[in-house]
Amino acid sequence: MIKQFQSTYNLNGYSLIGLSVLLVVVAVMLNNVSVYAVIALLFLLPIFIYGERYLILFVLVSFFTLVGDVNPALRTIIHTIDFGALGYLFLRKYGIDFKKYPRLPKELLYFLILYYISMIVATTFSDYPSAGVVKIARQSVTFIMAYVLLAIIKDEKDLRLYLYALITAAIILVFSSLAFFAMEGFKLIDLQSGIRYRVTGLITNVTVTTGFFIVAYPLVLVFLYHKRTFYNKLIYGTLLFILNLGLLVTVSRSAILAIMFSSMFLLFYLNRKLLYRIITTIVIIILLFIFVPYLNELASLFFRIESGLTHRENYWQLAYDMIKDNWLFGIGPGAYGYKMYNYFPVMLDSWFGKVMIQTNMITLGSNNSHSFFLVLISDMGVLGFFTSLALPVSFLMVALKTIKKYKNAGKLTYYTILGLSAAGASMFIRGIVDGLGLLAYGFLTAEMPFWMMYMGLAYYYINEPKPEQKKIEQN
Repeated sequence: MIKQFQSTYNLNGYSLIGLSVLLVVVAVMLNNVSVYAVIALLFLLPIFIYGERYLILFVLVSFFTLVGDVNPALRTIIHTIDFGALGYLFLRKYGIDFKKYPRLPKELLYFLILYYISMIVATTFSDYPSAGVVKIARQSVTFIMAYVLLAIIKDEKDLRLYLYALITAAIILVFSSLAFFAMEGFKLIDLQSGIRYRVTGLITNVTVTTGFFIVAYPLVLVFLYHKRTFYNKLIYGTLLFILNLGLLVTVSRSAILAIMFSSMFLLFYLNRKLLYRIITTIVIIILLFIFVPYLNELASLFFRIESGLTHRENYWQLAYDMIKDNWLFGIGPGAYGYKMYNYFPVMLDSWFGKVMIQTNMITLGSNNSHSFFLVLISDMGVLGFFTSLALPVSFLMVALKTIKKYKNAGKLTYYTILGLSAAGASMFIRGIVDGLGLLAYGFLTAEMPFWMMYMGLAYYYINEPKPEQKKIEQN
């Protein structure tokens, strides 16, 4: 009966994603408890029809789009529902039979051991050990959720569903940013007047929002590269255009740099001749922007060249001074909000001093060093330094081994692995100048896109290529 229903109404993966987008938008726009109840009931129908696959899609899309700052009260409800659903799926599959739990790549396992040792040692010698304990507990939630997502993958269809969910979330965030842009009366033509906007929607943190763009972009690229029909190319080409609009309104230089890196990473494996042509074109364009006055002014405005590092140098100076005084064990996880006032690089009552104080209050004392590497080193000292290097090393080792392992598998499998590798690696490029997106002591919305990339690679890494994967070309 269910199969007949599906066939009659031609319901497929695209209709699932479209329905999810529609229900999320309605839930956000109509801020009413009774409406939430209706939305929940509407979700039950496709869950009944499609079962577990739609449940996972719903969990991920809602987790990434309905836990922002628009409606904080909804955040707790969504977290409870989503964690409960994932826990149910995991226990139904494995129960408490630990022997059946999937193993992790040894490279990742070694990193986790080092990371926990670093956090525990730094917390032990910190002036604020209770804050460190809280951070360790919160960080563990991220790893548990990532592991559960890995464990409940049945096949490649499940894994690609994760990726479609991330792309869907990114597209929703773009539309929410564009909606806010329009509602506030902003206009793209204002750029010519020297006015610059950085607009986000459901998630007000620009770094978190653009993190989804960074991950989604290479995934859409590889699916576009793989598809052969005009219909599919039109869909993924449109998605790329939408993501570019998101980059335009958020104006994140680090996101643009990360996406450039991931695109070149993909072309290195897929089309090196095109890569060399693009590099040559980029060099010519850069020269034009340097020597043509109008283009130079336009580039300066869009990339905010006149604002330099947008005061990141002050945060870097603060972190550097912290590290000098606490180079061995660091200040401890969670201690940044208390310690930063001892290392202020500007006057407390100056304009930027007030900005730093307000930012510290908004982020609840999180480490705002604006660099993944500086965050870990300032928090955990020498061990934090080795930990900050261990994560990219472990990821790249798993990625490169997996790419080599599946080189002769089906194109869709191979392209998916390339997309996962490019998306994850690009987050380290972004991590040089931004602290969010990799490890943030349990800031799940910021961390999970990267860790889903890692878990996707881990799925392929711990499984052997199947004979049918050499022929597989399904959607």
